[in-house]
Amino acid sequence: MKKIIAYWQTILCFGIMLIGDQYFRLHLVPQPDGTKKPKLDKVSRAQVHDDYPKASLRLKIKRFSGFVMFPQNVDYQQFVDGYYNLYDPPSIVPESGCWDTIRKFLFHLFGPHLNVMLDYLYLLYLRPQQRLPVLVLISKERRTGKTTFLKLLSAWFGGNMAVATNMSLRSQFNSDWAGKLILGIDEALLQRRQDSEMIKAMATADTMLLEAKGRDRIAVPNYTHIILCSNNLNDPVLIDPEEDRYMVFEVPPIREEDEGLLAKMKAELPAFAWYLEREHQMSFPMPQSRLWFPPSSYATEALNRIKRASGDPECQMIAEVLTNIMDELGIDEISMTISDIQKVLQDRGFRYLRLSKILRAWPGKLMHAADNLTYYTFVQDGKLVKEPVKTTGRYYTFIYHDLVKLIPNG
Repeated sequence: MKKIIAYWQTILCFGIMLIGDQYFRLHLVPQPDGTKKPKLDKVSRAQVHDDYPKASLRLKIKRFSGFVMFPQNVDYQQFVDGYYNLYDPPSIVPESGCWDTIRKFLFHLFGPHLNVMLDYLYLLYLRPQQRLPVLVLISKERRTGKTTFLKLLSAWFGGNMAVATNMSLRSQFNSDWAGKLILGIDEALLQRRQDSEMIKAMATADTMLLEAKGRDRIAVPNYTHIILCSNNLNDPVLIDPEEDRYMVFEVPPIREEDEGLLAKMKAELPAFAWYLEREHQMSFPMPQSRLWFPPSSYATEALNRIKRASGDPECQMIAEVLTNIMDELGIDEISMTISDIQKVLQDRGFRYLRLSKILRAWPGKLMHAADNLTYYTFVQDGKLVKEPVKTTGRYYTFIYHDLVKLIPNG
């Protein structure tokens, strides 16, 4: 901590800074937890001349060409090639020590996926410019540690993390969180398609638009990593069946509450950072995808459940009807033309006027014959038959295990 304070004292000695064509003053704002948060305030030219005698003004001003966002948690640089780095310096200094409380807490959250999450935190800390999946923590019960996890990351990454609400995420004014390394959303409930598209774009886009009240929108580099916490097990956010940008973990309740848990983990952060920097052996030392990890490494039932709940209700209904038919016939795939599907659905009380459109937008891969071809089916004149019938047509082939993935609680 002494090193951090000494660092800020060095920066503060500049007094006034001229960044681009505007003046700024950097100062430390006391926080309720006893820490101090750096804040850069714009200062008018008149105020600068009022505060400093003309003779000393030139000595007090540090000049920069402009702002830059350059995330670094190790070998941090406040000034990069004559530009002022908006990324805050590290809030902790790594030191060798014990981090057993953090290890136990992370195992509680992620269980058998602990090694993947240690890799995730390693990359977040040592390679902050690397894209990572959107992390989603869900639980039915409260007091599971989800919010504590956000608080732990906030203590670790300081001003480089923001915690927003559902409404502030949707607001056109995003200056409170745009450009941060980590964006946490507590009590997340983002069930609109616009929410999902925005989160997916933020997870992989190179830039994002920053907009503050009374100012023009500007494009800033996007290094944001998103963490959603929710008590909604089924649909905290829409996730399409083929989407690979989310890792979802269902968190169990904490059996024995410890009111001092967060304080203990904060005290262990220097040791945890030391471990990641000096000792951690990556499970995936080389990137396996654009988000580093192979999707199979974070495949969970919780993720599949949200994917099923996020599907088109009409697709879900068709999938349920077809799986019931396959169960009845004891088969694992079935081929049918649009006409056959229409008749089967009508026979069960469903009438679809836009079936062609539904099938064209069907999630995942759906085999469709481009022309009238010979195939075998268990549908004849709209009725089910127990033995396969040879016929011709532009048929679709449905696979049982693919259909089950589309059914909520399937």
